[in-house]
Amino acid sequence: MQTNNLWSNRPFRLLLGSTLANDFAQSMAFIIVPMAILANGHSPTTAGAVAGTVAAIGIISQIFSGVIADRFSPSTLIRVASVTQMLCWLAIAAAQAFQIKHPLVICILGSIAAAFASVSVPSEHSIIQRIVPKQLYAKANSVTQGREAAANLLGAPAAGLIFGLSHLASYITQAFFHFTASILVPHSPSKGDATRETGISILGELKSGFSFVFKNSELRTLIAAASIINLPMAMLPIAMISNYQSLGYSPLLIGVYASSMGVGIVFGATFADRALEKLSPATITLTSIATLALSILATSFASNIFALTCLFYFLGGLPLPAINSLMASYTMLITPDHMLGKVVAASGVPGMALMPLGSYLGGKLYQEYGIQNTLLVAALIACSAAAPVIFSKKFHRMPKINHHATSASNC
Repeated sequence: MQTNNLWSNRPFRLLLGSTLANDFAQSMAFIIVPMAILANGHSPTTAGAVAGTVAAIGIISQIFSGVIADRFSPSTLIRVASVTQMLCWLAIAAAQAFQIKHPLVICILGSIAAAFASVSVPSEHSIIQRIVPKQLYAKANSVTQGREAAANLLGAPAAGLIFGLSHLASYITQAFFHFTASILVPHSPSKGDATRETGISILGELKSGFSFVFKNSELRTLIAAASIINLPMAMLPIAMISNYQSLGYSPLLIGVYASSMGVGIVFGATFADRALEKLSPATITLTSIATLALSILATSFASNIFALTCLFYFLGGLPLPAINSLMASYTMLITPDHMLGKVVAASGVPGMALMPLGSYLGGKLYQEYGIQNTLLVAALIACSAAAPVIFSKKFHRMPKINHHATSASNC
């Protein structure tokens, strides 16, 4: 049952708790995977390659995740994905306990976990579309951005602290939170099948999702900008983690740095819905890109000053909830409910496509050319993300997101 008060909506609160637990464990994995590879005596290039491979498997799986989310109960999918991730991390813990430290072990099991995790995003969007009124989409998506950032904020330093105390404990902690997520996920109401696509193959459904995205120029512009900006965002963590490990920083401090952007995103999420009400999509997108590019550029000149790098990472995260909420809310508003999973997946695939390359480049460039040159390249790439927005006249004429919500609610 939908309610106009977001916080009195019990299914939404349960969904928030479930996704918070999953995101917390996944944010730990983002830090623990490269740290485990490095701790086992392998090179930064190997760590970047493993992280990139895991991300690539997640992206490939995401291509099909939307079709799966549209065919099955999204609540059941999140539950199955959570339990599978739990089992993968327990298996990694067992392998490490028996001194099996080949990078392929973490690479394979991490990739399986990433593949199952890929169904969570379209499933979450599908549940939100069913349990939240249209006029609250922007607020709900701003809250989910804050939730994701809070998970990163808590998960990154927790990963560093627990990993520093015990590698095995860090893997078991991740498994515990995935188990918690499987319990909390709410039941989602069924959607009508009157408009559901029938007699269409999986490839046909995939095509319909990508076709829907491709035909909407505003969505195409957002996705193009996100695709480019995700490259430097993936380069930065692996390069900085490798840099700080070479300088002898503790795992806890590395986790604190990694969580700095999460702090910025948490703060940014508190005013993201107001930004969507007052600013045009073009302004929001360009501001986000410029802020991130400048933060990376500043970090390149202060890469060995821990407090400043944390501050710049924090500032880079402030505007990100607004652009992410913009994309999620706009997608929900323009997409028929029977296609939402496919469209969310199709939108996310290009946006994440460069992240595996970014993880690899972050490690490779750092190893070959040092931290400053790596960050300067990342800042330049971040600036180029503005090009799709600058050259799209239609995107500049796009109305504020609350205008879309009002029109959709009146339909």
